Amino acid sequence: MNLFEKIIISIPFVSEAQFKADIQRLRDLFPKIEYVEVRFDYYNGDLSDSIIEDVVRTLRSNRLKMIFTSKMLHEIDDLYISSLNRLISHKPDYIDLDLNIIASTLTELAEYAIQNNVAIVYSYHNEEKTPSLGTISDLCEFFIQMLPKFTSNRDNILKMVFMAVDPDDVAIVIEFGKCFGDQGINLISFCMGELGKTSRIQSIINGCSFTYAHIGNPTAPGQLHVTEIHKQS
Repeated sequence: MNLFEKIIISIPFVSEAQFKADIQRLRDLFPKIEYVEVRFDYYNGDLSDSIIEDVVRTLRSNRLKMIFTSKMLHEIDDLYISSLNRLISHKPDYIDLDLNIIASTLTELAEYAIQNNVAIVYSYHNEEKTPSLGTISDLCEFFIQMLPKFTSNRDNILKMVFMAVDPDDVAIVIEFGKCFGDQGINLISFCMGELGKTSRIQSIINGCSFTYAHIGNPTAPGQLHVTEIHKQS
């Protein structure tokens, strides 16, 4: 298995210079990587259209597929939803949509993504614990049935991530990936935190479509550097 095909490099966008340096380092060291997640929520300045356009040009010129992500830092408000719509308008390959967004607004965002030929990463995070296998499986079934436009594009991804608070939590999530990874959906599922590190590799070996890694600074607890995954390939 070529693990590089399943790695998404998550890059915090702090400045244009930093971002381009990270992309250059990625291309120099790991030319087989295909996917980059741009974390715009790390940017403290005015995120203008020209900056986003420059990000798109940089990634396209390096033949990289892009996931645009802007995590909720506070509460979901009109400004946050407007920023997601603006990111979609620049036509990345994927937009990350948090499942805490109310259903009606989530549907509107999904419809706008479809209009712009943008696939969706539907993201669910439990940052406190890893529930039982039955609970996770039931939640996954619910998402598959209820998520707006999820089945309309075979490239759409369901991301379900949990915090590992016990060593056994990793086994639960890996078993979940095995059960649902072969059902024709793109699934990302692993455990966050120090105890969950191994699940980030095990998940893509056991049925999940992708995992996340970093090349500079991690963007989530327990996220591995791409070289750590490279050692397993």
